[in-house]
Amino acid sequence: MLGLVQELEDNLTWATGQGQGKYQKQHLGRGMLLARDRIAMILDEGSPFLEICALAGFGWGDSTPSGVMTLISANIATLDGGSSNEATVLKGERLGQIGLECRLPSIVLVQSAGANLPQQFRVFHRGGASFRDMAIKSQARIPTCAVVFGSSTAGGAYTPGMSDCVIMVKHKSSWADRPWSKWHEILSVAMADVRQPWDIRELIARLVDGSRFVEFKPLYGPGLIVGWAYIHGFPVGIIANNAVLFPPEANKATQFIRLCNTRDTPIVFLQNITGFMVGKRYEEAGIIKAGSLFINAVSNSTVPHLTIMCGSSFGAGNYAMSGRAYKPRFLFSWPNSKCSVMGTEQLAGVMDEVARDGARRSGKTINEAVHGGRIDALKASVDETATVWYTSSRMLDDGNCYLGPAD
Repeated sequence: MLGLVQELEDNLTWATGQGQGKYQKQHLGRGMLLARDRIAMILDEGSPFLEICALAGFGWGDSTPSGVMTLISANIATLDGGSSNEATVLKGERLGQIGLECRLPSIVLVQSAGANLPQQFRVFHRGGASFRDMAIKSQARIPTCAVVFGSSTAGGAYTPGMSDCVIMVKHKSSWADRPWSKWHEILSVAMADVRQPWDIRELIARLVDGSRFVEFKPLYGPGLIVGWAYIHGFPVGIIANNAVLFPPEANKATQFIRLCNTRDTPIVFLQNITGFMVGKRYEEAGIIKAGSLFINAVSNSTVPHLTIMCGSSFGAGNYAMSGRAYKPRFLFSWPNSKCSVMGTEQLAGVMDEVARDGARRSGKTINEAVHGGRIDALKASVDETATVWYTSSRMLDDGNCYLGPAD
């Protein structure tokens, strides 16, 4: 029996190797960690690591990072560039089955050249199921987080693409912890004139516990601020406007809403939005499709929504940011907020252009005095119906936020 135990140990030593020494040296020389060292660094101290099917592949198992039982897998970049061979595919299938049946979240440490081309027949046809399994797990609210350490090509690129969360390691990660900001300072943030820009992060810093906010994709779609925080001890996702919505902002929101639903995390919407960017250039860039997917995500979200109108709330931006028609659990308005199909000046400009185009086509001359009077009347009507006093009196919100000094 001792001989068999020794044989097992020998086989495990061979099977758990991480490539030839020269490739490991090159890898370490680039300032990168080996696959097993990466796994070790994310485990809780003293946490056991149960490796699954160790003799069939390399570096897969389950353990407890941050106290949560989790499936962890890592590409071995020092062995055939981290490419997937037949054993990798078979082991991946088994890991996917375990994760789905046991409802275990997954962390994938990615650095892969895709399929091992000499084994392409044995990898390609069967290997595609791994991406299907990731999609099924995501729909079942079993999240996958991909941490990308280096070049990931071909099939290797689809792993982060199909994951619920993706962390791209560039130089080093950073975590910003804002100083404590107090709620009673809100008047120094709020703008009575909704046309004046201000940084919505200043409001977030005064809403969330300890002013701590973990922002999601801050460099992508910067006009929409999204991320996670705690409010009175409850975890929440936050979606907040800092500018007009472009396709990247809409795409980011759609992904974030999906993540919050995967985690059963309520969402707080902070509305200060003039709408989606319009124009031929942006339509060709996909703004209508991206905006539609954003609104679709809001419509089908199953977690509680709480909406605060703290500035403008115009057009389809109101819909995407969970306005009244999208049935948030609660919706409250600041006294400065405005809600309408579009801003007064914009709406008047559109109506003026429509009238003048109609007159030109019919060969008529516009009576400027009469036309100007109609435009002024329209602007006055829009100004009145957009105010919080008008919308609140018609129950388009659940009340108004008091922004005065605390008692």
